[in-house]
Amino acid sequence: MKRLTALVFVLALLCSLGITAAATDGGDTTMSYTVNANYTVTIPATVSGNSASLSIDAAPVLEEGQKVVISIADSANYYNGFRLKLKGADAYVGYTISDGTNTLAMGSVVLEQPAAAEQAATVNLTFTPEKAAYAGDYSDTLTFTIAVADTATQ
Repeated sequence: MKRLTALVFVLALLCSLGITAAATDGGDTTMSYTVNANYTVTIPATVSGNSASLSIDAAPVLEEGQKVVISIADSANYYNGFRLKLKGADAYVGYTISDGTNTLAMGSVVLEQPAAAEQAATVNLTFTPEKAAYAGDYSDTLTFTIAVADTATQ
């Protein structure tokens, strides 16, 4: 048994000596990694009352020099200004949208957030209706555009 064990060790030793590594002059390896742009925008589906909060999460992943931009794109009842329509009737009440500092118009930028921002961006919009002539439920549908733009634009 000792002879068999010794023979196995000798064979293992001889096999390990027969392994050689080929020498090379070196080489290059190209590494690639793709990160897709991503960001989260929160816009409420419905608003009851006169205010709403829109936000863009912190640290949007974008190309360097870009930002996420939210703008007012459309209003279902827009005619020379924002209007709320009375349900079941052909009556309207005008209203304004404010971000706390500015009165906003169609196409206004509501909020923007640059790439890699450390804090979430939030805006509280206030909707102020004019005096209504008729009682009832009034509504409008606002459409917002969400876009990625260069920080040098807009």
